[in-house]
Amino acid sequence: MNKCLIVGRPNVGKTAFLLSFAKYCGLKELEIRVKTSDGTTISKRRSIDAAYSELVQPTSHTTQELQSVLLDLPFGKGQKTLELVDSSGLIDGIHPSPAIRRAMARTLEAIALAQIIIHILDAALIGLKGTGEGIGAIDWDLAEYAKQNREYLLLANKMDLSGANQGLALIRKSFTGVRVYPVSAKTMQGFKEVRRHVLRAC
Repeated sequence: MNKCLIVGRPNVGKTAFLLSFAKYCGLKELEIRVKTSDGTTISKRRSIDAAYSELVQPTSHTTQELQSVLLDLPFGKGQKTLELVDSSGLIDGIHPSPAIRRAMARTLEAIALAQIIIHILDAALIGLKGTGEGIGAIDWDLAEYAKQNREYLLLANKMDLSGANQGLALIRKSFTGVRVYPVSAKTMQGFKEVRRHVLRAC
């Protein structure tokens, strides 16, 4: 089983992507496994709609624990199992909250254990406010580390929103030598290509 970790800054759509991708892969109900700070794992079963209402919020750092779902994906005459892992948003510098600092530390530890890294950027924000606002030093660091040490996908999310096309162009110009997938966690745009890439990488 391959572990696929979703990373990025707060509010780029990591949790929304996880839930929508699970739905795209045919799941209607999820068993979400949450790894708590003390190392224990708690499982909770939710419909995708209920999970979306509970887990996707406009506030930063709603996700403070690693949470994952298992996906059994058809491949050839068999199937591949993928553990898709959501993580806490990463920021530049030191967050004032000890709990959020610990959450970010767990995300950084998880990067070293993942076979596949899905790095998400907010294309709409970048298109409207530029790379200085929408791409942080942590994004450059993630891209540099992951593309050399792991199977790496860079997703330009929120392509359904205004400014996203301009943002996509800026992302592609900024991250040369990396294939960028334009996606929308809301409409599932680009999910077919992401799924194909992930299956090849497993």
